[in-house]
Amino acid sequence: MIKMTKYEKIRTKYVRNKLKQAGLKDKDYIDALIRIEQFANGEVYGLHSGYERLGLQGHLPKEWKAINMEIRPEAYKKQIEEERKEEAKEKKENAEMLKEERLEAKRELGEWKKAAGKRP
Repeated sequence: MIKMTKYEKIRTKYVRNKLKQAGLKDKDYIDALIRIEQFANGEVYGLHSGYERLGLQGHLPKEWKAINMEIRPEAYKKQIEEERKEEAKEKKENAEMLKEERLEAKRELGEWKKAAGKRP
């Protein structure tokens, strides 16, 4: 039985094209793209892999999007929309918390001034 190499298992046109254009110095980059494919296919699990996934998303965002749009476009679009909704929700919560903090600081300042004015 002949074992396929990870380079023969490439599924996306995007990564195949990058491999064709790559030189030996680009091996780590191509390996990262293959790893993104594995994440998009759901082949990778675990805590360490989660950190690796976040790293790849942060360092190679264009590649992450291109590969995911090729492998699982609908699921990726849904994920992006959910992330946008979550960001908007967090932004709203942060704004409300900041407003409350400012009101509390204003109340404390008023109480301090009131207390300082009552000194003998």
